[in-house]
Amino acid sequence: MAKGRAFRFRVALYLALGAGALVHLLCLHEPDLGFDGDVTAFWGMAGEGELEDARALLDRMHERFPTDPRVPLLQAWLEQRTGDRAAALAAYEAALPLCDGDEQTLEVLVAMADIRRLQGRSDRARRDLEEATSAYGESARTHHLRAVLLMQKRSWNAALGEIDRLAEEDSMSPHPRRLR
Repeated sequence: MAKGRAFRFRVALYLALGAGALVHLLCLHEPDLGFDGDVTAFWGMAGEGELEDARALLDRMHERFPTDPRVPLLQAWLEQRTGDRAAALAAYEAALPLCDGDEQTLEVLVAMADIRRLQGRSDRARRDLEEATSAYGESARTHHLRAVLLMQKRSWNAALGEIDRLAEEDSMSPHPRRLR
């Protein structure tokens, strides 16, 4: 009888220890929510100003999703937000070979041209924009950037023409009203 109690006590003790260890492991384990979960966490960190944590998450995302162009695009956004335009340009350049099609390639090329404009390299930005549009076509973003570049050159009539084309192409966009 005493052996039965001792056996049951040991079984209960092992079960309690095992359950405690399992609970402890579950508390330490972060579930893998995949790319969308990482992106949600990234925007949360960036929104709260936790930029180093966001950078660390991007590093992990680069390892987990090395062929996804959205990872270097998030990196570029973060670098632009922190004012490191050279790093943002490098991140866009890293995204370029990963792009999924002409539309995404055009948007990355336009973003790169815009960064060059912000760096004070407007002539290079204009050349890059024209090369991108001749290869991949026009978009609302190309009209917008071209209008901004023309305004910098003080080519007001040409800029207004671009703004009109932007308004025609994307009537819901607030950009034409803002630019006028």
